[in-house]
Amino acid sequence: MEPSTKIKAAISAALTYYIKSQEEEAAAMARLAAPPPLAAVSLWSSSGRQAQMEMRRLLQMRLFAR
Repeated sequence: MEPSTKIKAAISAALTYYIKSQEEEAAAMARLAAPPPLAAVSLWSSSGRQAQMEMRRLLQMRLFAR
């Protein structure tokens, strides 16, 4: 009993669809698992902001101490 060509085509289509869906699911999981890239923090910019805040703090202390 050899299966007809329609049955062979249906089996082939089902297997192709299953394999394709598995690949898409694996690709979606890989996208979800990958963490987003972190922005690089420049030490020069953070040091400059810290210096500005320190200067403002000193200025405010001098102005409000009167």
